[in-house]
Amino acid sequence: MLVNNDHLGVNTFVASSHANDQCGANGLPLTPNSIIIIGRFQYLKTIEHPNLCRYIDIRKGTHERLLVISEHYERSFESLINENQLLSVEQIQQWSHQILYSLIYLQEKQLHARNLSLKNIRLTQSDQIVKIQNYGLWHMTQYATCVSFPVGDPFYLAPECFALDFTFKNLITAGNGHHEIEINDPANAKSCVWSFGIILLELCLGQRLYGKQPVAVPMSTSVRCLKLNVRSALDILLRQNTLDQDERLKRTTTQFFLPIIRKCLNVQVRDRPTFVELLTELGGKPYISPIPRSFQLTLFDGVIPVLDHNLDLIDFKNLDTSPFRCRTIDQIYYLWKLAGGDLIAVLKNAGLIKISPSISKVSKFVTDRGDVYGLQRDGNVNDVYNRINKDNIAPTVIRQIEVDIPRCHQYDELLSSPEGHRKMKNVLKGWIASHSNLVYWQGLDSLCAPFVYLNFNNEALAYASLTAFIPKYLNNFFLKDNSLIINEYLVVFSHLIAFHHPDLSNRLETIGFIPDLYAIPWFLTVFARKFN
Repeated sequence: MLVNNDHLGVNTFVASSHANDQCGANGLPLTPNSIIIIGRFQYLKTIEHPNLCRYIDIRKGTHERLLVISEHYERSFESLINENQLLSVEQIQQWSHQILYSLIYLQEKQLHARNLSLKNIRLTQSDQIVKIQNYGLWHMTQYATCVSFPVGDPFYLAPECFALDFTFKNLITAGNGHHEIEINDPANAKSCVWSFGIILLELCLGQRLYGKQPVAVPMSTSVRCLKLNVRSALDILLRQNTLDQDERLKRTTTQFFLPIIRKCLNVQVRDRPTFVELLTELGGKPYISPIPRSFQLTLFDGVIPVLDHNLDLIDFKNLDTSPFRCRTIDQIYYLWKLAGGDLIAVLKNAGLIKISPSISKVSKFVTDRGDVYGLQRDGNVNDVYNRINKDNIAPTVIRQIEVDIPRCHQYDELLSSPEGHRKMKNVLKGWIASHSNLVYWQGLDSLCAPFVYLNFNNEALAYASLTAFIPKYLNNFFLKDNSLIINEYLVVFSHLIAFHHPDLSNRLETIGFIPDLYAIPWFLTVFARKFN
């Protein structure tokens, strides 16, 4: 979408989901990661620098999908590499100054551009001004803890980033508290210096390092640099890419920048130069904090009274040239939304969002690697069930089942029949035999009954349903010692009664009628003791 020669782009990703019914240390459900990201995104809307693509808005779709709207330009440094352009010292210097100005500004704002790479450095139409995009992904995802993918291009990440990401995520996961307290940014600004050095080297050589090699190659090279304890990784990177004898290293442009690149690629973080030091070495003017732009016009000056909701975003530019020319891209986007603009509808009409059935409804879904998903994956439940040795359980357990089944839902015609007894016994024996770490507790028969009733002619499906249900809703309830989990449920239940019915709670406590006396069967059978 084009506005006043500025483009709007949409970047979409999916936030990671929490496990079902997962709660924090305070006992409350965890805030969805998509909501955390939306909250943290708001700070990025205040970031404004001539060499940074502005963040405009964020929208939430279905299933934790997020749509990030930002300023965007078609051409990038990657385009220059693909065009095999030979760049002059002056041109690379000019761009380097702009990149460093933006990185210093981000450091002032306590942000780290973890996504610095060729494709994320965009060029305006004149190719004279560069703008960094996607610099806020590390911040908005709370340092990659709210998404299941790594933030940053492995081909540009500094060696310490790989170790940092692994230890940081493990620490956060072990603590399980990053949703309840604010955590500090573990990144270091000098990691961006390494990325800046890689970009400089690629611009000088006119090619991407590693080419189409897999991600494991730059990662292993980084580990090798750490193990060898070399001062600068430049020589290793050149040898790894068979460039150590390349004629392009002798070009005037390359020779000019190689000493700076060598410093940027210092393996020891403390030995790398700062952004300000790099700016000085590259002959840039001293950094001056940008002054926020101020506008005398109010938002609706020059806007026609009636806005047509059928107008596309680009059509606003043609309504009245002068007023819209002097407005910022976020103001025009806001006016477009006021006029009824719908981002999801625009993306659907452009074919960029396609609604397709979930994998569970697709008869067969095969990836490029040959992995098969969908209904075919669940089609082997009969084989799994038939392979179970249902007699491989203790005689005492079998006797207990034979005692319990004739008393389970005997008011129901199906379950009280001899065939119903036989099927219930088979499914229960199958579950016990296939879960050696769990035991049979009275109540499991009541829990099994609805699945047998609903799948009366398919014991295997009844068994598979019971097997999937228990770990999801009754995890650890059928351990040999389940006292801890049951006590936990009883305590939460007591708190709920006290909160919703304080008078009833006081009365029950006064007469000593504690939940242990009546509530355990409710939880153990998920209220399946009686059919409605």
